[in-house]
Amino acid sequence: MRILNVYKGLNKDMYILALYRLISGMGYFVIPYLSLFLTNELTISVIVAGSIVAGANFLCIPTLYISGRITEKIGPKKTIIISQILAAMSYILVVICPVNYIKVCFAVLGLCFASVVVPAMDAWATIKNPDEDRRKAFSLLYLSQNIGFAIGSLIIGVAYKTNPNLVFIGDAITTLLAVGMIYVCTEKTDTEVFCEGAVQTGRKDIKINKAIKIFMLIILLNALAYGQLTFMLPLFLEKVATSGTILYGFIMAINAILVITLSPIFTEVLKETKLIDVLILSELLFAIGYGAYTFAHRNTVLLMITIVWSVGEVLFSINHMAYIVHNVEEAAVPRVTSMAASFNKAGGILSSIIGGALVSGIGFSKSWTCISLLVFVSTGMGIYIKKLDK
Repeated sequence: MRILNVYKGLNKDMYILALYRLISGMGYFVIPYLSLFLTNELTISVIVAGSIVAGANFLCIPTLYISGRITEKIGPKKTIIISQILAAMSYILVVICPVNYIKVCFAVLGLCFASVVVPAMDAWATIKNPDEDRRKAFSLLYLSQNIGFAIGSLIIGVAYKTNPNLVFIGDAITTLLAVGMIYVCTEKTDTEVFCEGAVQTGRKDIKINKAIKIFMLIILLNALAYGQLTFMLPLFLEKVATSGTILYGFIMAINAILVITLSPIFTEVLKETKLIDVLILSELLFAIGYGAYTFAHRNTVLLMITIVWSVGEVLFSINHMAYIVHNVEEAAVPRVTSMAASFNKAGGILSSIIGGALVSGIGFSKSWTCISLLVFVSTGMGIYIKKLDK
């Protein structure tokens, strides 16, 4: 556990927020299981179910944008508590409501409310820690979330098979437990200092510089490309490898192990390295990893490629928000963190649309080349941002 010493010295609320991420992450499986629930339990056609899931994700974009304004007015703590209670209530209503189309409405509402937590928590982490500690703070939140996902993934499949409603019940219970912990264990006065500054500054007076605007496009492209790891990659493995689904499980397991072990290591080793340099390196590793799938067909090579893009994922995930909040005034933090989450969500939505069009039009090999080139473009954007920073 000595490796976790890197996270010592943070504001005490950060450890509560990290525990929140871990607990809520254990139950956050409505999205991956929603399509199964809609088709198998509500007997909705695959086309309609896909449209519902896509629509829910689209609705999350304006929800995220609005959440930034709400956080400015009432603070991150109240935003998280209110939105997550509403999310939990929505999931409970999915279970007890007897009418299918109303079940669908509550499921979509739950997803929208649940999406608010990440930008609000990022804003909270920003105001709770001085600039020199924010990289550690965001790394801790990312690490905790992935540990929660890893634990949850071990039980969610069995839970769904036992009773599909357990997906919603489990999410509601873990969310309410985590919210209760935040309400009891964190100080409410600290968030009020932040929202007072935001209100006094005023929305029209806050400016977002050119570098951050370009970086939002990097987030969009990065999410679009990263989405292929859950859309295009399993389809690709089924075609080029024996037992593709089993191999995909191994790849995701390797990714999870690397994320959990490397997050604290990179946080410590790269603490003196400029954020933009780390982010450029992360994009370069992503591009190389995606591009390598163009030529890879052996299982061992496919597993080795996982290491490349997983390192890129860790480097980007623990540093990108620290870079953003370092380059905006504090009053703009809720708006910018919600904006980043919106661009990330938009990229995720586009990933399956563009990935499907590429694969059906030009095949897997050329599709991976296109995705790689797309990330090389975002790498170039990062280099341009570095020049702007000078």
